[in-house]
Amino acid sequence: MSTGPTTLPGNRANARPARRRLPRLRDVRIRSKLALILVVPVAAVIALAAVRLVSVGEGAYEATQARALTKLGVDVSALTQDLHLERMAAAAYLAAPQQQADAYNLRVRQTQQRIEAYRAERKQVGDVPAAVRDRLTAIDSHLETLDSTRQEVADRRQMAVAEAMLRYSVILDDLVAYGDGLAQLPGGERLSDSRRAVAAFARAKSSVAEEEAVAFSALSAGQLDEEQFSSFVATLTSQQEALLAFSLAADPAQRALVNSAVSGDAVGLADRVASDITRSVGQRPLVTARDATAAIGAVNDLMRWAEMQLENSLLAQTDQVRSDVIQQAVLESVLVLLTLVIAVTLAVVLARSLNGSLRRLREGALAVANHDLPDAVQRLQNMGSVGEGGVDEIVQQVRDPINLSNRDEVGQVASAFNVV
Repeated sequence: MSTGPTTLPGNRANARPARRRLPRLRDVRIRSKLALILVVPVAAVIALAAVRLVSVGEGAYEATQARALTKLGVDVSALTQDLHLERMAAAAYLAAPQQQADAYNLRVRQTQQRIEAYRAERKQVGDVPAAVRDRLTAIDSHLETLDSTRQEVADRRQMAVAEAMLRYSVILDDLVAYGDGLAQLPGGERLSDSRRAVAAFARAKSSVAEEEAVAFSALSAGQLDEEQFSSFVATLTSQQEALLAFSLAADPAQRALVNSAVSGDAVGLADRVASDITRSVGQRPLVTARDATAAIGAVNDLMRWAEMQLENSLLAQTDQVRSDVIQQAVLESVLVLLTLVIAVTLAVVLARSLNGSLRRLREGALAVANHDLPDAVQRLQNMGSVGEGGVDEIVQQVRDPINLSNRDEVGQVASAFNVV
């Protein structure tokens, strides 16, 4: 009967060599295991903190950019007003061949100063959102062509009043459209409504200015034809539509401001002039070009004052939103960083504490195995060295090899080992 293998394990010539395996996770040192345990939550905390900080930073950047674009809008509206006055000066200069160009040149210099201020502010804005980028590009492009128009007006080279009005109107339309792009920027509901209200009022004011230009162009020709009448009625219609949009978007304070500013005898006189113009189609005008522009221009000036107040209020509101966003960004950044520091510090302290306890447990166990236990066994074997106390005396002389005051599982293992 066979009682064992017929070949010795060492004689297996054909035995396959042991494959190298990756170290098993249970064989990894405790320090490495603790590091692996802490890396994942700490990395998650860092990732979440980074995402939040990026989000907060983007919000602060958008608020700062919106404030800069709103401030640029103030320059755009001021340029719109000056350019309209230049348009009317050009029309008056072309309508009176005997008139000198002094008044027109003065307006040109004033408008050019406003253009330089706009360009300086435009450079400080830098990159802008797509909502206003195209409109600013169109404004910059048309402003480059303004000098050629001015030169033709000054030289009176086959430049009719209607042609000059049309060229200026193209630039003015781009300037007014900037407010519509500004209204598309992200923001809270109240801020967005304020932007839409200011943009709508700017369109209404632009329609009044266009009404003044169309009335002067038609009346200076001596007779109002059907085409000019249609253009005049279109300005009145667009004005009413813009005011309706303003009323829907504005808050009570904005509506009260406009109602109190744009009222009185000037508005009544402008309405009567508009009525006289509509009844002058195909016949001798019931009102002169000078009287019409004076009446409508007075309303335009009132609306310009109200527009400035609305813009100042919008700029203050934008500053407040920007301040609140930056304050929140700083507060959240501090809280996130503080949480991150506390989490990392606590993880490191706990890991070091646990690793230190395990190290002392290991050192004590090795001391028992390598020194204390062999020494005690040797003394027990040599019964001649045992004193009167016998074995109890030897046991009493053996110190606790592991001194750990922990009350956790590691301390309990150390206490159990000391008992053994």
